[in-house]
Order: sequence, then C-alpha cells, then structure tokens
Amino acid sequence: MLLRAARDWLAEVAPHAQVDFARFDSTIGAPEVLSALAFQLNRRYPVYEALDFPRLLVGIEVLRQNVDTTNRDRARTTVLAMLQQARDLETLQTAFKDLAAVVLQTLQSTTGTPVADATGWLPNWLPRTVVSQLIKGRRGRRMLLGDHQDWYGHQGRGLRHDSIDVLIDLNQWHANPDLEDNRAKVSRLLTEAFVADVLQGFHDAHRVSELSLNLLVTLENADTALGTRFAGDLAETLRSLNERLQSDPAPLTVIATSHGTLLSTADEVIEADPHGNWSPPATGLIAPWLRLRLTDFSAQEVDSALRARIQRQGNDAQLRMMLMQLTGGHPASVQLLIRALARSPAQWREPARLLDQPSPELMGAALGSSSLAQAMIRVLLGKAPEPGEHLIDLMICAAATRRQHARKFATDDEPLMVGGLARFNTDIGPVLWPAVPGTSSDLLRRLLLRDLALSENGLLPVVSGLPDASPTSTKWSVAFGRLQQGDEADKLYYTLALGDLATVAQQLDMQVGSGPSAPWLDLLAQVTAAPRRPSRPTITPSTPLEEMRALTENATVPGQTPNPLAELVAACWIAADPFVGNRRNSLHAHIAQQLESLVRRWPQDSEPLIEAAQSHRSQAGLWD
Repeated sequence: MLLRAARDWLAEVAPHAQVDFARFDSTIGAPEVLSALAFQLNRRYPVYEALDFPRLLVGIEVLRQNVDTTNRDRARTTVLAMLQQARDLETLQTAFKDLAAVVLQTLQSTTGTPVADATGWLPNWLPRTVVSQLIKGRRGRRMLLGDHQDWYGHQGRGLRHDSIDVLIDLNQWHANPDLEDNRAKVSRLLTEAFVADVLQGFHDAHRVSELSLNLLVTLENADTALGTRFAGDLAETLRSLNERLQSDPAPLTVIATSHGTLLSTADEVIEADPHGNWSPPATGLIAPWLRLRLTDFSAQEVDSALRARIQRQGNDAQLRMMLMQLTGGHPASVQLLIRALARSPAQWREPARLLDQPSPELMGAALGSSSLAQAMIRVLLGKAPEPGEHLIDLMICAAATRRQHARKFATDDEPLMVGGLARFNTDIGPVLWPAVPGTSSDLLRRLLLRDLALSENGLLPVVSGLPDASPTSTKWSVAFGRLQQGDEADKLYYTLALGDLATVAQQLDMQVGSGPSAPWLDLLAQVTAAPRRPSRPTITPSTPLEEMRALTENATVPGQTPNPLAELVAACWIAADPFVGNRRNSLHAHIAQQLESLVRRWPQDSEPLIEAAQSHRSQAGLWD
C-alpha cells in the first residue's frame, strides 16, 4: 500500500518504475529487469520529458549477437556491424522484436500492462513502438547507438579499455552464464550502463534546474536470488557513483521491499527508528541502504485492507479480530491472509483451515505446493527455511518463551538440538528473539510450533490441547518437558502447553483469595497464552465450548468432582488461541460467568474480577 501510494503520487509528476521479483521465473535475468525499468522510465513527464537509454541498448543488443568465440577479429567485425546497423530504425525493428516481447511480458506480470498475445506472435507495430520510444532523442532526433559504445571503454571511471573488446567480453559472459561469475559480470556492467544513462538523461534535460524530485525505482519482494543480486549491484553502482560525484549524488532513489534476506549480509545499513528518523554514519560516507521497518497495522488499517478486498464474504468485524489476534498486525502476514481469503472465501470462519490452504504466491513458483502457514514462515524468516535438521532445531527452540530457556536445548547433557550451541547463537537465537522484539517473532514461534506438531500428524489429539499418551511420544512433549524453568508464569505456561490442565488449575486455585486479584488475573493471562497442540486436521472442529468441556473432563480424575477453576483455565486457554474460529460467543459468556463466581472468594478485592467479567460479556456479543 505504501509503494502504491508513492507511485500514485508520482504518476504525473516524475519518472518511476517498478518490478516485482516474486513474479519472475528462472528465465528472467538482469538484462530483462533493466529493460523493463528502462521502458517504464522512458514515459514522458512535464519538465522531465523522457529518458533515453542508449548505453543499455548497446549492451542489450550485443548480448543477442552470435559472436565467433574462436576468432577475435571476426568477433570484432560482428560487433562493429551490429553498431553500424543500429543506425537504421528499420533494422532495429527486427533486432529488438524479442526484446520488446520480453520487456512487455515483464511489465504485464509486474504492473498489469496489457499485452496482446504476449507469449507468441507480436503485432508488427510493437517492435517499432518500443524501439522508437527507447532510442528517440529529447529534441526529436534519432540517437546513433554506436556513438555510445565508447562508454564501455572508460565506463565513467577513466578506464582505458577498448570498448569493442569489452562488448565482446560482455557477449561471452552472457553466452556462458554458469562459468565463474559471468552472470554477475553481465549484471554489474549493464547496471552501470543503466545508471550512466539515467545520470546523463537527467542532466541533459532542458529545464534541469527545475527537476526537484529524484527518479524512483521500486523493487518489490527483493528477497529472491535474482532480487538480492540485482538490488546489490544497483546499490553498489550508486554508491560508487556517489563517491565520485560527492556533493552531487545520482538522482535515483531505490526502494526495495524485503522480509530481511536482502540486507542480512549487507555490511553498511543505516537503521531508521520507528518514526523514520536516522543519523548519517560517523564516517560521513553514505551507506547504500537505509532500513525502515514497517510498523504493524492498527485495527483500523486491517479494517481498511479488508474493505478493499474483492471477495466480500464473512463478518468483517470478526475477521479483523481474528487477523489481529493471529498476526498482531504484521503487515505482510495480514496481506497474505487477506489474499488467501480472496481465494478461499468460505474458509473465513476457521483460521487453522485457512492456514492449511495452498499458497501459490510470494517468492516465486517454489511456493506453489506450500501451505499459507509455510509461506508466512518464509516471509517472517526472510528466506526459505533450511530443510532437515536445521528446521527441526528451529521448531523445537520455538517452544521456549525466552532465549535463555531455548539455549538449554543446545547445552543439556543430551541436547535436543542437532546443530548445537554454535547454530543456536548464529542462526536461531537472533531469529526467534531479535534485538528489537515485536509481533513478527511472536507469530513466527507460534507458526513453527504448529508445524512441529503437524510434522507428527498421526500422533495429534482428537481435541486441541489434550496431552500425549506418553511424555516422550512426540517432539512437542519432549521439548516442553525440558522447559520446566523460569518464574512461576513460565513454569505453568510450559506445563499447560503439555496439556496438564489439572496441575495448572490446582496451582492457580491455591492462590485465589490469598492476594490482590489483579496480579492473579495477569498470571492467568500469561499462563493461558501457552500454545495448544492442534487436533488432527481430518476431524471436524468442535465448538470452543465443546473443546473446553473435553479438556476439563480429561483433567478430572474419574469419580471425583471437577475443579471449577479447570473450566476457567481451559476456556481462557482456548480464547487466547489465535487458531480458533469465530464461534466464541458462548465461550466468552462462560468465562464471564466463571470470573463472577470468584467474586465471593475475593470479597475485599472484587473490582478487577467484575471488570474482567464485563469485558468478556462484551466480547461475547461480537462473536457467533
């Protein structure tokens, strides 16, 4: 939404271009991405007019030539002939026909630009239109592409290479992309040509003194392999150019959207605070990236996103509450869920069922067979999780509420973590408990735990939260069984995650009436935030109230009277579960009733209990 707003604002003001790397397949590389950006930046704007890209076109056309690799002289003849032919527009119509198709297909997938029969035959006028736009000069004259070949010799850095030899090398790098770092060499050189064209075009404008806005390039979902390479090359080119220009930086602003991978290996990143404020580095040099973390959506922003969706089904107020409870307002996760609702609108009542739906979007076609929950994990991690032992270590550590508790999995005499302390310190601890905590890490741990349980599908209970038959029968039980540490809230949290409702209810019951009621209510909320092991996906979901009764019955010794507090703990545990559906009316009403029954045990401090009961009665009216 932010990028759309920026592009809408610039629509009639200044040149801007966009690509979405999530929509590219393996056939797309840097030449196609640069071509798509150049085509979009070539639009005409007041004052800015239109940008030309002669250097880029020289390089792109050289890539297409069939150059004799065994004879340098014949290779030079081929390249020189191409440059001579480039003077003729009619010749270029044929030469750039394939380029036009690639460019416009790329634009169609990223910006929605319609293309007639983009996958096959193109109308005769299409190459002429594209080439006419890309090689037309500002003053109506035609540029001779051969005039810009010299740049490949000096590359704006005072180099003294022979430009034809460089273009021959470019052709060979492109023809052999898997040798050494040839693909990277092509990307870097064409990116430098693209930036040089932008710089010259900007400064050659008739009314350059009136150009107050930079050109804008947005790179969406730049965490793909191509996206990280391309963004890195563009950032490095701009940094190198800015160091040479010093007081006159390149008039190009790049905005890249990432879930973390893009800048995970960057050496120089400036962190902006939540308000967008930042300070330049002490060195005085401009870092290539400024990281601005998106703030979580408010309930009102989630409401707006829901209203904007095409498929309108379900109760928007209930959807908003479920989305906020599940995601905490994490922007990317909210958008993924809303897109999934558009694909499967009938699943809106059950978040767990929605999370199990296939998710074909984000990060390319590799996610086509993945569930929405796995796509969200990938988003939250900023990359695809490493399969095998590393992923299992990550899921097991997610059971802990605190980093120091999870460390135990690596340091025990019989460690649960295969990767040991080294992996925990470098790959797991910083991910699950980042320096700046937030909703993303909480959501990630919750989704990883759900996947941990589902990885042993045959051992899942018939009702969410029921304990295992044996304390060592599942990874879930083994992990939480090791976590009997921390303060009282932590210990009871881990105990409840194991499904031991009876012990938790007994411990909490012992404290009723013995101190202030407000801290006791806080303890109840902390403990019942524990995750519930999900039930088998093949079982028809019970209502939350039916689940509460099943959990309470399991916690009661046959022949004995149920502990009344067990119902309250079980009900609060279910209400705190973000994977529960919308049939919560009777559950919240029951919680209110149970809290009111505790008033007589806290006669001198009943006000917090009454307020909590009223809150649940109000919530009951919001649900089915």
